[in-house]
Amino acid sequence: MNHLPLSGNEATAGESAARFRAGLQAICADVGLHARFLNTLSLLEHLGSRKIMLARGVAPDGGMLQHLAEETRHAFFFKRAAEKVGRQSLDYSGSRTLAGTAARFYVGRLDARVTSALGGNGSLPYVYMSLIIEDRAIWAYRIYQRVLTDAGCAISLKPVLAEEKLHLKSMLDHIERRDVKAQQRIAEFCAFEHLCFERLWNAIEQDCAILRAAAE
Repeated sequence: MNHLPLSGNEATAGESAARFRAGLQAICADVGLHARFLNTLSLLEHLGSRKIMLARGVAPDGGMLQHLAEETRHAFFFKRAAEKVGRQSLDYSGSRTLAGTAARFYVGRLDARVTSALGGNGSLPYVYMSLIIEDRAIWAYRIYQRVLTDAGCAISLKPVLAEEKLHLKSMLDHIERRDVKAQQRIAEFCAFEHLCFERLWNAIEQDCAILRAAAE
C-alpha cells in the first residue's frame, strides 16, 4: 500500500491542494500563462530525465532505460502541448516558462539533499530522487487533470499519470527491499520536497502576478 504523503487517493484535499487548484484555474484561463506553465512542466520532466541519465555509479538496466525513455517522452508531451496552446515554438528560456529558474533550483536542491544524505550508495540516490518527485507529480497531475476537464481543455494527462504511478510503485518496491531505513528517509526527503515545492509555487505565483501587471 502506498503510504507516501501526496500520491495517496485522498491527498488532493486540504489547504495546499485548494491553493494549487485555484492557481491552476487562473493559469488555464490565460492562454499565454498556460502555454508557459506547460513548458515549465516540460522543463521539469526534462530535468528529471537528465538526472536519470547522469546518475552516478549506476549501470543502467532495462528498467532504468525505460524510465529514462518515459520521462523524456513526458517532457516532449508537455512541450508539444505548450506549443499547441501558445501557437509558437518555445524554448526553456525565462521568457518562455513560468519561474523557470525556480524550477531548476527545485530539482537541484532535491538532488543535492538526497545525494548528500546517501553519498555514493549505489542506485539509492537515483531511486529516492525519483520516488519523491513521482509522489509530487502524481498529486499535481491529478489536480491539474480535474482543472483541465472542468475548463473543457482537450489535454489529457491520463497516460502520463499511469506511467508515473508505475514508476512510483517500482521505486517504492526497490527502496523497501534495499534500505532498512526506508520509512525514515522517505519521511525526511518528502518533508524537504514540500519546502522546495512551496518555494517553486510561490515563484510561479509571483511570475504570474508580474506578467499580468505588465499586460494591463
